[in-house]
Amino acid sequence: MLGGQTALITGAGSGIGRALALEGAQRGVTLFLVGRRPEKLRETRRLMSRHAIARPIVADISKPDGRLLIRDTILRHTGLLHLLVNNAGQFARRALADMRDAEVGNMVDVNLVAPMLLIRDLLPLLERSAPSRIVNIGSMYGDIAYPEISVYSATKFGLRGLSDALRRELAARKIAVTYVAPRATRTDAMKPFANTFEKEGVKIDGPDFVANWIWNAVEKRQRTAYSPTFERVFVALQRVAPSLIDRSLGSRPANKPKRRRRWRRIQATAEWRAARSAYDENKPNAEALFHSLVEKYPDEPDPHGFLGNIYYHSGHFSEAARHYHAAAVQLLKQGNREHAASIISLISRIDPALADTLRS
Repeated sequence: MLGGQTALITGAGSGIGRALALEGAQRGVTLFLVGRRPEKLRETRRLMSRHAIARPIVADISKPDGRLLIRDTILRHTGLLHLLVNNAGQFARRALADMRDAEVGNMVDVNLVAPMLLIRDLLPLLERSAPSRIVNIGSMYGDIAYPEISVYSATKFGLRGLSDALRRELAARKIAVTYVAPRATRTDAMKPFANTFEKEGVKIDGPDFVANWIWNAVEKRQRTAYSPTFERVFVALQRVAPSLIDRSLGSRPANKPKRRRRWRRIQATAEWRAARSAYDENKPNAEALFHSLVEKYPDEPDPHGFLGNIYYHSGHFSEAARHYHAAAVQLLKQGNREHAASIISLISRIDPALADTLRS
């Protein structure tokens, strides 16, 4: 449990940082809220219960005097720091070729160098409070490098590597490290790019949802935690078959529609496999998952085919035939005639006339 522990959260004036602060306060954590905009920090504090213990610190963590102010404020008020949450960051979606030196430098400083130096400067406090924990807020883009997010991805890859190294470096001092990787999240920094991502089929989470599972991961003392969504499958795929991700996200402009279709196919397959796993484990929501996949991906044959099997074996033959027919139609469109023929033979046992329409 986190109640009674002291945590410092950077970037606490908005987005994930604010959501982490509000959720942390509800869990009984004593908070230091760090940010550069005093009005935003005051707003975060106003959203909390009057019983919450939260102290704003207006400071720029990329500057030595800002980090010194943070350290001195903690020493003056509690002298303890059980949790350091490195959340502050910058985001921009722009090709590397279009970014100026200052833009690249600022993003690397804020996303990677500043948390690194803040950890260094607060190590004595963390060690005094041990067992303590550093929580580094990374990103799915720290595993799956996305086109036109190259600099941001590089900083999150770096933060992930820093987390692994520090976990080993600080273990003997009883300072643990948790690296968490949300997927795209609806924050002020993301707002200018949200429509573009949504048009590409990228799912965007709310910060409250993200904050909840991050605190759960901290309570469980997890080494790493990824967004509890289907994107975790893509992280695994990136590690075992990165060329598939390369082909899906390759940057040739002429192939953008084809690339989006291929990425959609990979996403559909991953979600279908998760639904199939739920069905195999007899989870009560498995059938509903297949129905939602049929609605989300009407042009994918696998969910239709599996629903056909479910209905066939439960004696609902008309529904089985309907889903088998939809699966066969999509397989024929994809040119997979051999697989389609096997499904058409199943349809012929239920509704020979319907099967004939597919053979004609």
